[in-house]
Amino acid sequence: IVRVGDVPAGIAPTSAESNDPEADTGMSWWGLLTIWVIAGFFVLAVSLMILGNWQWGVVSLGLSLLTSLAGAAYWGLKHRKSESLAKAPEHKKSGPYRYASAQLLPQFVSHLAALEAELQRTAHEEGWSIDWARHQSSAGNAQSFLSHNRLEDALAELAEGLDILMAGVQTHRKNRQHEARWGKPPRPIRRDVEDKSS
Repeated sequence: IVRVGDVPAGIAPTSAESNDPEADTGMSWWGLLTIWVIAGFFVLAVSLMILGNWQWGVVSLGLSLLTSLAGAAYWGLKHRKSESLAKAPEHKKSGPYRYASAQLLPQFVSHLAALEAELQRTAHEEGWSIDWARHQSSAGNAQSFLSHNRLEDALAELAEGLDILMAGVQTHRKNRQHEARWGKPPRPIRRDVEDKSS
């Protein structure tokens, strides 16, 4: 078991979960031993009856039947108990964050909006080349959806805005790497100026 971080508050630390093959198959060593004992008593009973010792053969056959009934009763109780446990809702708190709900919370969307605003501020300060009209549209829609508590729509718009900003980050980094390696690129020639001169 790998732990990724601290156990959340309110959950007691537990020992590692056992990977019990008995729980996977439903069969245990005791079950196998019971089957072998039943088979042994049955073979002994048949052998004694064939050899003419009917009394001990019947006793051995009775022991085989009693062992079968005891094993079936034990298995039935165990199976019924495991079925009732399977029907009950299980909230194990042994693994880190294993059963956390995947609900969209307003705090998460607000945190994402703050992250997007910080990235937008950085883009303005550093002069990234971004489709600002498209970004402003998605940011405005996200704020509108947040004010109306439409979290799914706000999340979609924030994701689009972050995608636009991250494309700007990538372009900015490529330009910086190009400048570091080759120097400043030549200024692009404007086509409208070129057309007037010809």
